[in-house]
Amino acid sequence: MRALDCDCGQHLEAADDEKLFDETQKHMNRDHPEMRLSAERVREIVTQKAYHKRDILAGIDIPPRAAAYMGAGGMPPSSATPEPRQKRQDSVQGDEEHEGKKGLVDKIKDKLRGQ
Repeated sequence: MRALDCDCGQHLEAADDEKLFDETQKHMNRDHPEMRLSAERVREIVTQKAYHKRDILAGIDIPPRAAAYMGAGGMPPSSATPEPRQKRQDSVQGDEEHEGKKGLVDKIKDKLRGQ
């Protein structure tokens, strides 16, 4: 089974490319007469946009471009479980631990002033 999704949103299906070409040409003449596409151009459109209709995800048809965008229809196992967060380690040690943040900020200011 071959299928094609027109830019207007119409979904077309047929048994093979030749029948899909016929369906596409009928659709273009009926719904887009202002475009006046030649048979050759309609054939190019079918060649470029047609895809094999497959039953994916319990009967839901997904065009190959959409399936590729969705990562082939699933998530890799590694992304299903988030990584555990690591404990935050204190970078302040020794006497600075007891002085707290304010004491550390004061020491940095003193160093910048050259004291």
